[in-house]
Amino acid sequence: MMPQFLTTPATDKRLGLDSKYVVVRQLIALAAAQVPGHPAVGITTYRRGELAAVAASTPRAQQWEHAQLTYPAGPVLECLVTACPVTVADLVVEHRWADCIARLVVLGVRSLHCQPLIAGRDRTAFGVLTFYSPYRTSFGGPTERIIQKVALRAATILARDTAITA
Repeated sequence: MMPQFLTTPATDKRLGLDSKYVVVRQLIALAAAQVPGHPAVGITTYRRGELAAVAASTPRAQQWEHAQLTYPAGPVLECLVTACPVTVADLVVEHRWADCIARLVVLGVRSLHCQPLIAGRDRTAFGVLTFYSPYRTSFGGPTERIIQKVALRAATILARDTAITA
């Protein structure tokens, strides 16, 4: 059974810019608790016209989000550009995005899953939800469904503000 926070529609029109980020931070913290291994979770999206790490479930997740943004190529940017999920089951053996991956491994990340945040019918990603784990793992099955639901909820909450500022 899916937790209520993933199935109840986000329809509160009173949410302002700052409260959107608070709600998204709460959403991803709750989502991390639902996933086996309790991975750290972060969101990168456009804020004031630039890519920024706007929410994280832990301080380490915030650090990992910022680390990805310091390189010209990495899983988050690949996911954003292609609007397709990116899963890396073991960063130690990953050969794409060498500099970014090496930095994430040094910081303690062993696997990750990036899910695009998509709003509207054009299927363009405006942000990325990333689940990080210190363990070699595969984000699949029930975990993938939770990640997809969280991405949809986060996109619903953030889309209006991001469309205005991107």
